[in-house]
Amino acid sequence: MGRPDTGKAKKSGIRRLFSWKKLLGTFFVCCLLGMGALYVVYLMVPVPTANAEATMQSNIYKYANGKILARTGEINREIVGLDKIPQKVQQAFVAAENKSFYKDHGVDIKGTTRAAWSTLTGKGKQGGSTITQQYVKNYYLSQDQTATRKLKEMVIAIKVDENMSKNAILAGYINTSYYGRSAYGVQAAARSYYGVDASRLTTAQGAYLAALLQAPNQYDWTAANATGRKLVEARWNYVLDNMVEEGWLSSSERAGTKFPVPQKPRPLPGMEGQTGYIVEAANEELMRQGVSEEDIKAGGWTITLNIDEKKQKDLVAAVDEELESKLDRKGDKKHAVVQAGATSVDPKTGAVVAMYGGVGATEHWISNATRRDYQP
Repeated sequence: MGRPDTGKAKKSGIRRLFSWKKLLGTFFVCCLLGMGALYVVYLMVPVPTANAEATMQSNIYKYANGKILARTGEINREIVGLDKIPQKVQQAFVAAENKSFYKDHGVDIKGTTRAAWSTLTGKGKQGGSTITQQYVKNYYLSQDQTATRKLKEMVIAIKVDENMSKNAILAGYINTSYYGRSAYGVQAAARSYYGVDASRLTTAQGAYLAALLQAPNQYDWTAANATGRKLVEARWNYVLDNMVEEGWLSSSERAGTKFPVPQKPRPLPGMEGQTGYIVEAANEELMRQGVSEEDIKAGGWTITLNIDEKKQKDLVAAVDEELESKLDRKGDKKHAVVQAGATSVDPKTGAVVAMYGGVGATEHWISNATRRDYQP
């Protein structure tokens, strides 16, 4: 009587244990469990309220001619509607960050999975987020790069895409992104880099601002080293090439587009000199007209004053020539306490076209132009 073939017996046992049917069944069960878990997460993760920083704006105070006198607030941002941004500039942002934006449902599974895996395995931060995901990160979430935050970002992005139009999402993304130079939003960036409102941006300038978002500080042309300039120019070309590929820019227009070198950074207008007095007077006038102090502090106001830029400079020059030049404020105690105040009023309308509140709002805050115990 022969001995049994143990090799065949083992193979038979393995087949019984790992049949194709069992493997496929296990695979489908795992898929169903995974889908179920994702659905539960989808139900449990709500769309939160906006984070405080995302909605903060600065107040902008302008001379009568429209030139900016001052900007106040913690965040240099002025939110503008998508209708104020040229279409090709809008398309430049889509070409730079998410060509499938108008077709996707808020997430790019492949790109996001790759980015999350890189974070988990310690390979560093990688892109892969859609414009919707980046908007969600800017507007609703923190900037932490963790797997948990990434999952929440994806779920909220899907919900946001279901309930908001693509135009609203794009506007939110462009207005909440950071562009370097302390500029948040495309309006502040347009003024900082090119000295224009967002509505006047050219396609080339829009492509540069869109390219900036990948590395705002490194890609600032005026501060970048030779390597940084090569990188930002390559990124700028990438944006324009993508626009051609999507049919948003003709080949002939692309060929004639030159790199738009941005202007050097300029400091934001401060409260020194007469500016602080004028801003305070404007705020007091707003409150007299029924605007609350809380609403003013919340930001987002653009206030055009009756102050005439030339007349204001002439008034300051007159005080300096007729009074300050004749005083020795440091060497004479009597001279040190002399105060000046002045206003220039249009007699036809009553509009205050120039005012002098004192030696400077950061040195002597009480305005001698508007104080109640005596007025000029």
